[in-house]
Amino acid sequence: MRRLLASAAPLLILLLVTASPAAVVTVDDDGGADYAVIQDAVDSASWGDTVLVHPGTYTAVEDLWCGGYGSPVCVCIRGALTLTSSGGPGVTTIDGEGKVVCGVMAEWGDPVVIEGFTITNGPQSYWGDAAVVLDAGVVRNNILIGFSTGVSTDMMWYWPGSVEPRRTRGAAVVIEGNDIACYSGGLYLRTWSSSRTDVVGNTIHGGHDVGVSVYGVGDILFVDNEVSGNEVGVHIRNPSRTVGVQFSIDMFSNQIIDNTERNLDIRLSDINPGSACDITIGGSMENANDCYGAPTSLKLVTYDYDVFVYATHNYWGSVACTTFVPLFDIAESFPETAFVFEPFIDESHLVTYDCQGVPVRESSWGAIKALYR
Repeated sequence: MRRLLASAAPLLILLLVTASPAAVVTVDDDGGADYAVIQDAVDSASWGDTVLVHPGTYTAVEDLWCGGYGSPVCVCIRGALTLTSSGGPGVTTIDGEGKVVCGVMAEWGDPVVIEGFTITNGPQSYWGDAAVVLDAGVVRNNILIGFSTGVSTDMMWYWPGSVEPRRTRGAAVVIEGNDIACYSGGLYLRTWSSSRTDVVGNTIHGGHDVGVSVYGVGDILFVDNEVSGNEVGVHIRNPSRTVGVQFSIDMFSNQIIDNTERNLDIRLSDINPGSACDITIGGSMENANDCYGAPTSLKLVTYDYDVFVYATHNYWGSVACTTFVPLFDIAESFPETAFVFEPFIDESHLVTYDCQGVPVRESSWGAIKALYR
């Protein structure tokens, strides 16, 4: 059911953003369009308009700030609109020239669509510089390179403590079909309200630190992505320090492979009681994840937190008993009742086995802990 509900996110955003657009505003740096500069077109657009950018390389407006954020950006979007290219990311570039902290930022949490660009050349100075920053809308079919982070949904980071931005409560974010290679991480998914985020069909590779960092509340659907070549593939950490929040993550049909330290790192610690987190990794043959090629495929730690991890039907590499020690690092304090781990699947995703090479039943972590501790 959760997967069916999450699939409604693109429809919701399209209804908010693209239904009956008032106008199409064109941009071409060679002339012959409404504007030669993307920001001029964005500033002229009304709610629901489309800004259509023709092929070219577009650089930052000098000292353009966005909302309460005190550093320059390439493009600041104010209000709900679609920013798209006519020729795709291969021929349409937003170039930060090493001097902007964000490529494209949606200012106050209004839903936007950002599609079809190469966004590149940030300062790569710290995780806060990002190619795209938003907390509602769609980021689709872009190439995001040369920033510290590809997409950040942590809007609160970008406003000083004295500024209270208008927030879209219960917002939806869709991050789909992007090619991301950034210095510190591909995606930084941090939410502050009961939002939903769908991450579908992205390639996230070569990050210096973490491919995908998840920190927040709400629901996250993570499907058909490839995360490779980072130090840590996916890092799921403290959802919220607010009592009573709910957090769920579904990870289906991903390749989280060949990261240099850990493929999956789940650390839920120092959280106030009364909050809950449900994580499904695989869960069925049709949703199987490939998770192999790192010294540790899964690290799992929790403290003072109501958590349930259902991690069955995944390919973790070889399932011989002798491989368990380096592949899995499960904290001794993790409760047996909170972790369902078997069955494993083989490389062809056809047969389930335990470490003795025979078919198995589903069982808790406690049933197999003794095999390698």
